[in-house]
Amino acid sequence: MKKFIVIVLVLFCCKIRGQNNQGNTEKDINSSLKNNQKTFVLTTNWVLPNPTNSSNIGKATTGKSGIEGGVQLFLYNNFFIGGFLGVSGLDVSQPEYTGNYSRSSVTFGYFQVGYEFPIQEKLRLGLSFVPFGESRYKNILSNSSNVYQVDNARFVMLGTHLSYKVSGPFYIFAGYAFRSDKTEIKTAPEFQDQFKSIQYHSVSFGVKFYIGNKSFF
Repeated sequence: MKKFIVIVLVLFCCKIRGQNNQGNTEKDINSSLKNNQKTFVLTTNWVLPNPTNSSNIGKATTGKSGIEGGVQLFLYNNFFIGGFLGVSGLDVSQPEYTGNYSRSSVTFGYFQVGYEFPIQEKLRLGLSFVPFGESRYKNILSNSSNVYQVDNARFVMLGTHLSYKVSGPFYIFAGYAFRSDKTEIKTAPEFQDQFKSIQYHSVSFGVKFYIGNKSFF
């Protein structure tokens, strides 16, 4: 009986010690994530827009890769605002939908709000929404690179990204976004619905440089 009691006491002490170690580990992880606050981040990335078939422009074109860059400021905890500028393009593969154009150069800029989750010490998951963005389409005619026509659009966008810490403040990331451009293109009334918007699925890869260790407020 005494041996049985001793064994029970030893097992009980081991159990308590294991729970304490687990509790300390969880506290260390939570503390690490809590202290993973940033002030702002500089971003640059490669982006590939893929237009959908929801409009004549989407049916006629394929996306050309481009670049964009911007800065995000963490206002409170992991809530952020940001601004970005970029350039990409479209190649016209079926001109019967758009007219006598060969390609478009697209420049854009937007304001962004979002939240970033530090899910592990080296991983950060971000969700973002663009309530206001502007784009400019420079449409090049097929028979001349010097003759073009310009269309403007406003857009909204939803996006997400996953960042991985490489070293110090440097992270690499991959992202996805859905974007909807509302154009100012004027056509015959019977075709207007096919030109009033352009929608994209976009993927991106790039680097982020995080600075600071506390939010703005």
